[in-house]
Parts: sequence; structure tokens; C-alpha cells
Amino acid sequence: PLGDFLKQNFYLYYVAMIIGISVMCSLLCCIQNARKVPLNYILLFVFTAAWTVMVASFIQFFDIEDIVMAATLTTCLFLGLTLFACCSKFKLTALWGVGAAISVCLWPMIIFMWIFPSKMLYNVICFLVVVLTSIYIVYDTKLIMKKLSLDDYVIGALLLYVDIIQLFMHILALMGNN
Repeated sequence: PLGDFLKQNFYLYYVAMIIGISVMCSLLCCIQNARKVPLNYILLFVFTAAWTVMVASFIQFFDIEDIVMAATLTTCLFLGLTLFACCSKFKLTALWGVGAAISVCLWPMIIFMWIFPSKMLYNVICFLVVVLTSIYIVYDTKLIMKKLSLDDYVIGALLLYVDIIQLFMHILALMGNN
């Protein structure tokens, strides 16, 4: 019944996304919100609840097999990327070059997708977003390890949570062929 409710009221997806982005901006733009207890926990809870509704609304349009495969792939990819970030002494400058090139390519592709809808172009965009999000996971993990202070644990959690959800949703879009 909840799945049918979310399918019929898909606007909740957009409401949850707007609430989540607003809370994320309040945490990232006003650092004192991320460091003040219990406000940081309340805002992180609201963000997590909003994005849970967003993901729940999104997955209603996919088969359960695709959801399980996407979740498994997301978990394996995240664990592998985190292990790479923790164990390697690799400089991230090469990754930033690739990330910048992908970012520059994505915007015209998204605009073309709006004008000339194409399933193949959509799959290419999803694949490139998965690669770009993987780069962000490595960078954010290194950022948490080396640059964020202990007081910035909410920001670190928020960064990785957004990356994981982004990765899951685009892998699911590729797997579900939607």
C-alpha cells in the first residue's frame, strides 16, 4: 500500500528532495549548524528522513531484482572505493582532471537529453554520473581522513551519504533500464 501511495503521489519525491537539499545547504553553508548539538543531529535526521522518502518514491518504479542488484553493486563499489582511498598514496590530481572532463561533458549532454530524449543518451549520462560519483567518494573519504576535524563529523556523514545515494540511484537507473 505504501508503494502505491508513493506512486500516486510522486510529488512527494520532489518535496522530499527540496527539503533534503535545503537542510543540506543549512548544514554546509552555516558551519555552526553542523557543530551545534543537538541541532546538528536534528537537521541530519530531517535530511535522512527526507532523502529516505525520496529514494522510496524513486524505487517504486523498478523491479525488486534490479533494486537488489543495484544495492549490492553500490555496496561493493563503495567498499572498494573506500578501501582504495584509505590504503593508497595516490595523488588525486589525475582524478580531478577526469572528473572535470566528465563534468564539462555532462552539461551539454543533459541539455541535449531535454531537447532530444534518447534512452542511449540517458544511459551514457547515468554511466558518467556513476564514474563522477565514484571520484567524489574517493575524494570525500580522503577529505574526511585528512582535512575534516572531529567536530565536522556531521559534514563528513552528509558528504558520504549524498554520494552513496547518488551512486545507488544512477546504478539503479542503469540496471532498471529506466
